[in-house]
Amino acid sequence: VWHNVSPTNYEDTQIKKIVIRDGFTSIGDHAFYKCSSLSEIVFPESGLKTIEAYSFFRAGKQNKSLTHVNLPEGLIKIGASAFQETALKSIKLPESLTTLGNRAFNMCNNIKSVFIPTNVNSIGVTVWGNTNSKLTKYEVDSENQKYTSEDGVLYTKDKKTLVSCPVRKPGVYTVPEGVETLAKNAFDSS
Repeated sequence: VWHNVSPTNYEDTQIKKIVIRDGFTSIGDHAFYKCSSLSEIVFPESGLKTIEAYSFFRAGKQNKSLTHVNLPEGLIKIGASAFQETALKSIKLPESLTTLGNRAFNMCNNIKSVFIPTNVNSIGVTVWGNTNSKLTKYEVDSENQKYTSEDGVLYTKDKKTLVSCPVRKPGVYTVPEGVETLAKNAFDSS
């Protein structure tokens, strides 16, 4: 486990690239918190299971250069605010992923669409929300047992709960018949 005991250690560093070698199973809370010059993260090809809360919070914020990460297969959890306030433009979630923590990609304003893979069974609140977000649609693997999307909006599989409406969904949106619950922050910053 890689763990940073002080959440401000990297704020003014000039670290531009981080290579996490094979053998790491977890990146601990605040590990690279506010590593503001970061432009590249190389994850191990296998073995990494969790990226904990605030691990890469505001990483690359200074030069807005952390625009893409390749998350490895085998990763099962992305913790709360793990990549919040980064300049990510796209994110490919691995098929192995099961859990997305609250605000995991919140304020990643350049992500336009999100594809939820088969095994995701827990999505926190405001994972992608923000008033400046460019997010226009969610797509969900048809084999996912917990979630689905319709017209770009994220629902539980039975379509009884509207989980999240993309911030930049164009036009007027009418909640469809059969929806019984609006999840917490379902229209956050919409």
